[in-house]
Amino acid sequence: MTSGNGQRRAFGRTTIAHVIQGSLLEGLVARLADDSDVEDLRVGRFVVVEGARNRFFSSVHDVKLEAANPAVLKSPPPAGDLARSSLAGTQTYVTLELKPKLMLERADGEVHPVKTIPAHFASVAEATDEDVALVFGEPGETMMRIGSPLEMDAAVCLDLERFVERSNGVFGKTGTGKSFLVRMVLAGLVRSRAAVNLVFDMHNEYGWESYDEETRRSAPSLKQAFDSEVLIFTLDPQSSARRRTTPDYEVHISYADIEVDDLALIRDELRLTDAGLTHAESLQHHLGKRWLLDFLELPGGAEMEEFAKNHSLHSGALQTLQRNLRRLRKLPFLKETGTDDSVERIVKALLAGRHVVIEFGRQTGSLLAYMLVANILTRRIHERWATEKEGASAEGTRDYPPQLVITIEEAHKFLSTDVSGHSIFGTIAREMRKYNVGLLVVDQRPSGIDEEVRSQLGTRIVASLDDDRDQQSALAGMPDASAMRVLLNNLEPKKQVLLAGYALPMPI
Repeated sequence: MTSGNGQRRAFGRTTIAHVIQGSLLEGLVARLADDSDVEDLRVGRFVVVEGARNRFFSSVHDVKLEAANPAVLKSPPPAGDLARSSLAGTQTYVTLELKPKLMLERADGEVHPVKTIPAHFASVAEATDEDVALVFGEPGETMMRIGSPLEMDAAVCLDLERFVERSNGVFGKTGTGKSFLVRMVLAGLVRSRAAVNLVFDMHNEYGWESYDEETRRSAPSLKQAFDSEVLIFTLDPQSSARRRTTPDYEVHISYADIEVDDLALIRDELRLTDAGLTHAESLQHHLGKRWLLDFLELPGGAEMEEFAKNHSLHSGALQTLQRNLRRLRKLPFLKETGTDDSVERIVKALLAGRHVVIEFGRQTGSLLAYMLVANILTRRIHERWATEKEGASAEGTRDYPPQLVITIEEAHKFLSTDVSGHSIFGTIAREMRKYNVGLLVVDQRPSGIDEEVRSQLGTRIVASLDDDRDQQSALAGMPDASAMRVLLNNLEPKKQVLLAGYALPMPI
């Protein structure tokens, strides 16, 4: 069937190409219609292929210029020459590489995974808003609009109920809009009540307003949008005062809360050796809960020698350990005695359905402070969640405690192969949804995250990445990962991302 302007139509759509070859594993090849302009096609474009009994929702993964006879390419005709237009469509043509992602069986009207391919000459058409809604749903209470397909205005929705069932990742190099994406997701979770959030806000971007480098304006954050539903805890009240923000509470951590596993996580920042950590374990065993504070106050010289002798330890190793651990004295939020149980206050807020953002103030440049606080607080909160979950299960209560999403930045520092075994975050990632706790990991170096942990991430939001290892790691485990890298290499920073995983019906 041909319309008045010469374009062919099938199933009520304007045909832009026809399938000429393909396979279930490698995808389809379609020849672009003569009246379609190759420059109108973009890699990543959402299209549909109309089979006899199925409609295949697909994306454009490559565009190629072809020639029926390579000899015609040896003497290209000049622009505007009649020969050029006469060759187009006969001797020269364009093919599209398509990857079917889902198929609609017309018999039952249901969308299914792709299990077959269309026949030769099946028509290819641009997707409509109705196609996008059929695949990705429509915005609603737990269906959050996160963007639109390329060159379309229709809504691509993230299923937040499925999103919080797994740990998830947001990846992208600096300046690609990761913070904006995270704010959007967090706001969606708060609004939908799909989960409660604990956010370790390394750069003070999510609690109160932050500065948007692209618009050069302040960007409203969670506290401004949701007021009393969000509580701000700070490690640096002076910084809050300078920024004219009013946190709800301060965070105080007792030295007694620090365990050897916490030190193992920050061993590089404290320059701790294997021998030092082994001695720390002995100190914790011999001195009990106050081991760290008592050890830091232990005089050197003869008293240190005597202490080492009495506990069968090496005095030189103890002196080095003490010298390195004294860096902790510079952290203002560490207190000799717990004047306020910040963890219990945070737990009560989260159990009551309120969301908590922990700001680090002037400690934003200190990985030591960020990693120590995040690990200690998360370890204790996870212990409480596990206790509450086990108690609720014994009583037959399914939805308690509430689903908790913990957001961490610079995630590779917590989840690298070397330290993920010591980190509570590695434990949470591997546990899946066992205790209703999941992670939202934010990072510019996904290659630094342990492979096993990455494999547990349900949904990934991937912005532009330059490093080959980071690209490969961010896409590892995705269907058609190699083809997705083509799309990743063509993303526009701050404008385009790849979405794939458990909370989406197909990658886009």
